[in-house]
Amino acid sequence: MTIGIAIGSGPYWALCAMVWLSAWALVYAASHAVTLRKLRLPAAMPFVFNGLKINTTLALIGAIVAEFFGTPIVGLGFRINAEVGRMNIDMVWAAITVAALTGTALYGAVALIERRVDFWHPSVRRRER
Repeated sequence: MTIGIAIGSGPYWALCAMVWLSAWALVYAASHAVTLRKLRLPAAMPFVFNGLKINTTLALIGAIVAEFFGTPIVGLGFRINAEVGRMNIDMVWAAITVAALTGTALYGAVALIERRVDFWHPSVRRRER
């Protein structure tokens, strides 16, 4: 069993809990599939959702920037590029607003799914007053 300790980065108790639970999985002779499904995947979900939240917005930005250069007639990037050339600033700001709202909606959807999947994680739980 490998134990890694990161000094000053992240909660040490989470590492201790993971080591403790994987030790109990070995004691109770849990199969690899059971350990994966009940221990390792749930422990990885906060990191997966952080990556999804970052990458949904970056993918949208990448698609719009790619449309600046590669799309001949459709897409928000093409629309922004064409309307800047026509000096139609209202349409440019409308396209930027649509892109911002789409990115916000995608981020919100992933955050909502994260709340339902990672309800147990301290970063998702609501504070009790």
